[in-house]
Amino acid sequence: KIVSVSRSVPSKIVTNDDIVQWVHEANQDRHPLNLRNRFERRIRDFLEAGGTQVRHYRDDGERSIDLALAATRQAMAKAGLAPEDVDFVTYVGVGRGWIEPAMANLIQHKMGLRNATGFDILDACASWVRALQIVHGLFKGGQYRNGIIVNWECNWRERLVLDIGDEADLERRLASFTVGEAATATIVSNENVEDDFYFTFKTFGEHLDLCMIPLGNVGEFLPEANEITECHHQFVARSPELLKVAFKTAVETYRGDSHLKSSEYDLILSHAIGRACWYIGRKLKLPMDNYLDTHPRFGNTVSASVPVGMSLALEEGKLNCGDKVLMVVPSAGFTIGYVSFT
Repeated sequence: KIVSVSRSVPSKIVTNDDIVQWVHEANQDRHPLNLRNRFERRIRDFLEAGGTQVRHYRDDGERSIDLALAATRQAMAKAGLAPEDVDFVTYVGVGRGWIEPAMANLIQHKMGLRNATGFDILDACASWVRALQIVHGLFKGGQYRNGIIVNWECNWRERLVLDIGDEADLERRLASFTVGEAATATIVSNENVEDDFYFTFKTFGEHLDLCMIPLGNVGEFLPEANEITECHHQFVARSPELLKVAFKTAVETYRGDSHLKSSEYDLILSHAIGRACWYIGRKLKLPMDNYLDTHPRFGNTVSASVPVGMSLALEEGKLNCGDKVLMVVPSAGFTIGYVSFT
């Protein structure tokens, strides 16, 4: 059972005009005016086509951990959950301060969850819904009663590269201009009752290089991917190809799944990558009046997209006990995930 969901977002609101101005300033001494103008037009066209309007970034003095702790406290308070009653905490974000140990251990320590074990789950933007599937299995094993799923997608200000080498370089970086920052916390519980959670994930590994944050040794594994070997710790994507793959695989996966097709949905949530999921839903003839899109208000919040949407739906009265929910998550990898539940 999902008991509560909370979000915490940074205070600084960044518009499309801000992004274009930052790119202008970063490149004014690097490129001639006509090329800079092409850069800026391309950025505006890309953001407008995807429905990107604003995103949140940390302002001076705001820290990722503080956002994560705020979301966790709110979620625990809503659930009436004491620290000693938490059996596990799992961190599911792409944004992180280190590769090891588990980022979850920081939440376990800061929140005083002395009885909880901590571990991380990383599957790009699908991390949160993948975690739902995994903890559902843990609950079925009977060992755990209560857990917390936490993420803080708050490394994007540092990953934003504004000095553009050429037009091909700009194309690789367009998706990064849509990204916003957010932290979420979700309380899950084993109520020892039957549930109707349904999960399906399909992965198409041949497309894994369409969207990446490569490490310094990426050439050891993808020697053919010359265009990303110098983009260490930077978010790069081939957006047009990525969106085509997302649309094709999402439609085919849904149409080939009799369980997904057998239900009517009161609320549809998705990973907020722009208008792609809206087009997917229209193609599948889903009830798009029931679709809650967080992208215009928050941008692409990576693995936080779906819980941000769920928290909004609860606040706005669009999600109530007994509602049938569908989650659609296209993710780097390339993976398409669907989750349905009451």
